[in-house]
Amino acid sequence: MALLGFVSTMLLTRVLSERVYAMYGLLTSFVTALATIISLGYDASYSRFFYLNSKPYKKYLFDCIKYPIIVFLLLLVGFFEPKHFLIRYVFGENFSPFLILFISIHIFLTLIQRFSQITARMTEHALNYIISNTLAKSGFVAIIFSVFLCKGKVSFLWVVLSFIISLSAGIITNLPLLSEKERVIYSHVEEINQRALLSFGFPLMVNNSLTLLIPMFERVIIRSLAGWKILSIYTAAAIFQTVVSLLINTLDNIWNPLVYQKCDNPKEFKPLLHKFGMLCTIITSVGLALCILFRRYLVIILAENYHSVFIIIPALVYGSCLNIISAIYGIGINIQKKTYHLIISSVIQVVFSVLLCYMLIPRFSLIGVALASLISIVMSRIYRIAVGLYYYNTGVRENKAFLIWGISIIVAFATMFLTGFVSDIIIFILFVIFIFFIANKDLRVLLKLSLLLLKKEKGI
Repeated sequence: MALLGFVSTMLLTRVLSERVYAMYGLLTSFVTALATIISLGYDASYSRFFYLNSKPYKKYLFDCIKYPIIVFLLLLVGFFEPKHFLIRYVFGENFSPFLILFISIHIFLTLIQRFSQITARMTEHALNYIISNTLAKSGFVAIIFSVFLCKGKVSFLWVVLSFIISLSAGIITNLPLLSEKERVIYSHVEEINQRALLSFGFPLMVNNSLTLLIPMFERVIIRSLAGWKILSIYTAAAIFQTVVSLLINTLDNIWNPLVYQKCDNPKEFKPLLHKFGMLCTIITSVGLALCILFRRYLVIILAENYHSVFIIIPALVYGSCLNIISAIYGIGINIQKKTYHLIISSVIQVVFSVLLCYMLIPRFSLIGVALASLISIVMSRIYRIAVGLYYYNTGVRENKAFLIWGISIIVAFATMFLTGFVSDIIIFILFVIFIFFIANKDLRVLLKLSLLLLKKEKGI
């Protein structure tokens, strides 16, 4: 599914103009960030306490979604203020009231789809989840291509409408789940009230919002300093970050239920945390190596004027992969409910990203954006992993994992300046030898774990 979204979104470079494609990138960042802010973190709480209360689905869902809907209605007032300041700041121009309304509907449906997907995931309805996810994340591409075939040109309005139609189809797919009355309860705690939901979810919302606002700020800065063309190229490069994000969602589907079912038993969960973390460390680093080797070919599917993005693909991809690593090794923050550390982590990333963008983009242009992105993510994720392991360690020293992360970061930096084909081959060979030399004794155990997790994924 991640591959489907990756390929289909890349194909949009062939049917959208550079300006519309750049606006599409801004739209996705803008909508995702606002939907996260509006949620107030209730989506995270909905997942966290799903197994810890006996309320019917409808009642529990309503408890978690009613306040986000109120916040959305308040946001509409700000959207339609006479000067449309927020829209003009993000997109650099004023839109008609009808287009602003459609963008608002897009934000609302994104919020609802998020809760519907959590319901499908936590109730282990794999078919509903897959169909809904496919419709919501890839259906809009089919609509855009249909419009292109019929009209020969796709406006930004049609891009927004395509999102609305595909999200609606995804939500409808999950509606039958609300009629179910039985649920699996793993343990009972005190009554889950609004205070408990908000106190857990709100810090996560702040963290996630800051994380999502970073690419939006980066795009706004790029638009103002380098223009729409460079922004469109960076948007094309960011597609590779998107596919990693889709893989992170898949990881969440496997990891989160395991965490919240087993974290109360450290003897059972700590070895799993170590093995799963090491498995993902090896997979992401091998993925970086393959990305370096094949980066010239990964961009072939893009329109020709976007091919220069191969220079920054490894850096952007591994920066996103660090989100996978921190989600695993930093899980102690969630388990111990010390989620304010996630806010600190995101503030670190925001500060580094914005400052470095203004410092590096005028000098290095596109490479400056990638440098700012990778450095800010590294600083933020180091903090998150360190704090997470402090609150809930793996029971063993993670020296091998730390060494692999460090070399991977150095390699990701180096490949932005060493862009020759021969140097890519040499780096690939040496890097893969290093990874397997460090992790050789753990590979058999990790292979068994990966097979176990694949079986788990079949039931989401």
